[in-house]
Amino acid sequence: MAPETDVTLLDLLGALRRSWRWLLIGTLAVGILAGVVGSLLPPRYSSEIVLQINGEVEREIPPVLEYRFSGLGVDLFLLPHPAQLPWVSWVKSYAVQQGGGFRFVLEEEGGILKIRGYGATPEEAQGKVLEGYARLKERLRGKLQVFWDSYFKGEEMVLRQGLRDIREALRVLAQDDYDPTIRQRLRTTASLMELRLQQLKAYQEEQSLEALTEETLASGLFLFQPAQKPERPEERHSLRYGLVAALTFGLFGSLWVFSRELFRG
Repeated sequence: MAPETDVTLLDLLGALRRSWRWLLIGTLAVGILAGVVGSLLPPRYSSEIVLQINGEVEREIPPVLEYRFSGLGVDLFLLPHPAQLPWVSWVKSYAVQQGGGFRFVLEEEGGILKIRGYGATPEEAQGKVLEGYARLKERLRGKLQVFWDSYFKGEEMVLRQGLRDIREALRVLAQDDYDPTIRQRLRTTASLMELRLQQLKAYQEEQSLEALTEETLASGLFLFQPAQKPERPEERHSLRYGLVAALTFGLFGSLWVFSRELFRG
């Protein structure tokens, strides 16, 4: 069995020097080929939509939405404001699944979303970006429907449980000689909770979940730049393609020479 020998830096440089001819020829050939192929590729057009996600966040906004009733003797019905919803998180959860000729660029700090579509013709590029926009809205529409459905059901459940607890407390207090102001406060609280339940029921009867979803979606996405039909294709950088391909081949070729020398050692 031959003894193992240590491979030094000089050994690696020597192996690289012995293989310089095929490394140089291969690097040049790959670079030229990549540049030629890049120049022969069909043109690619791109179109872009720019959106502001929840653009009202930067302004002074109320914490709730106000909805006016014609009945029930109340003026306002309060709902969470769209600015409080996790728009960026929803968009990011969809953006990781992008594909099909379009992609998303999200600037979280400013809440700017850019949807870019690509195609072999101006019409195809414009169609792809519109497809990406439509898919995003459908995704957000589903998230909003789940949110509002859970919101109404959750608030109703909490209110009904609270009313049961208050009524039980009033029953207990009626049997003892407690301060009557406590019973009055509990009755007032129960009345307000009952009014809120009536508001929830009336709101859902007057405005459907689909209508509320569309209203919220319109409040959360602001269109800054619609999809334009591109006038000219994207510029092809054949020289850049060639340089990248040549450098990549040279790097991996050198690593292969080093690996071969190490295994020999």
